Amino acid sequence: LSGKLWRVSEKIDGVRRLFYKDNRGKVSCYSRTGKKDIWLAHITEALEDPWFPENLVYDTELVDTNLYLSNEESFILRSETTGKASQQYPDNKSDLSAICFDIFNLDGDLTRGEDRENMLTKLFGRYPLRGPIFKVPVYGVLDGADTVSLAYLMDGMRARKREGLMLMNLDAPYVPGRS
Repeated sequence: LSGKLWRVSEKIDGVRRLFYKDNRGKVSCYSRTGKKDIWLAHITEALEDPWFPENLVYDTELVDTNLYLSNEESFILRSETTGKASQQYPDNKSDLSAICFDIFNLDGDLTRGEDRENMLTKLFGRYPLRGPIFKVPVYGVLDGADTVSLAYLMDGMRARKREGLMLMNLDAPYVPGRS
């Protein structure tokens, strides 16, 4: 961790979805494995708003909105969200929101994490937490190996029975996959 700036956010225990907005403004949704999900109409319609830029992938975790906002423990949040996300038809998924934790270009992205974070903040500043899509809440930025702050934040995650923390290197480009 030394010598780097890190964005600290909650690791959301939901269901991963990638939303791609093409150059015509049309949004498609895909699972982590590349399977198309056509039933999240309320989220794709929100992203089709001209305010959201085209030719970008919005990297998200789906959650049951009410359970997430009421701080339900991770296991229950994941199981309820998975049950709803696996169903068909838009009405069955209307209780879900997409929490966006990153944004990147489809064909590779060398944009620094700080620039992507600034773009997310600007884009989602006008959308409410109860909206169909919103930005992951950020706990702050750490400069280097601030293990005292990380331990404090992790203690809070454990007390709330949440999954954990995610760190984004604010100097690094987007790298697909787990790192």
